[in-house]
Amino acid sequence: MILAPAGEQFRRLPKATHTHLQAKAAESYTPIQMDAARDDIFDIFENTKNTKQLQISMGHFIADFTLCRFNIILRVMYGKFMPTAIDARALLESHATWRPAKLDPHFLGTFPRISLRTSFRMKKWPSSLFGAGSDATAVAIMVVVMAAACYPKAQEKVQEELDTVIGRGRSPTLDDYGSLPQIEAFTLEYLRWRPVTTLGFAHRALTDIPYKDICIPEGAIVFGNHWAISRDPNVYPNPDKFDPERWLGSDGKIREDLKFPSYGFGRRICPGRRIANRSIFIKLALVLWSFKITQDPENPID
Repeated sequence: MILAPAGEQFRRLPKATHTHLQAKAAESYTPIQMDAARDDIFDIFENTKNTKQLQISMGHFIADFTLCRFNIILRVMYGKFMPTAIDARALLESHATWRPAKLDPHFLGTFPRISLRTSFRMKKWPSSLFGAGSDATAVAIMVVVMAAACYPKAQEKVQEELDTVIGRGRSPTLDDYGSLPQIEAFTLEYLRWRPVTTLGFAHRALTDIPYKDICIPEGAIVFGNHWAISRDPNVYPNPDKFDPERWLGSDGKIREDLKFPSYGFGRRICPGRRIANRSIFIKLALVLWSFKITQDPENPID
């Protein structure tokens, strides 16, 4: 959706994702997200329980977190009816497109490709959601772990909140979403501190576009530069510092006046942001409830 040109097709795309990615749908995936997150914690524990000290290899974490994220998406998709996977006629039609058409005149050779274009786009749409959701969220979770290792005081504040609100009698769940502002602030800060997409995505203006006191000319390439936005000292004082406290007001709650476009802008905002936020929340909560993350003194993080 982020690369689709403006027009009728682009207007239809949000409707196609709404059913499965809206707020209520995101909540319906809670059992899947909880199972995947807990399994990942158990895997980490099993791989480290024979050591005297929990020293986490980032390479091992990458594999675990990526697996966890793929498990969530695969389990959401598992069991869905896919007619083209079993329908013989559809399969044969697909195979036919593998051979280049040699009909004459030229239009007759082009027409089959044109008629199949819409069908192809509909088929590739779910796979694009799968790729975007699995990769970006896995990367985001890895950066969270890196931030916890690099900034132990920020990690301690999250763990103090977990001890106070959750305690040791139970583990965090997605029912705690919204009641742990330190975790939310930690997440918001890491998304600003190390944006998942540093330059955003390029877009070309199809016409002259007036914006405030300037005109974006037709044909201009525009980037939503997340890195530059995140380093604006007028909005985020001392921007290179990892400081989750900047997101908290005097009442200890998340500030409503401070934002960062982690998931994009306007109509092209990431449709899976609600599911991603919940995945990051429960992963961070369970990891910091279960472990203290430290750097390997012999191989510090640069």
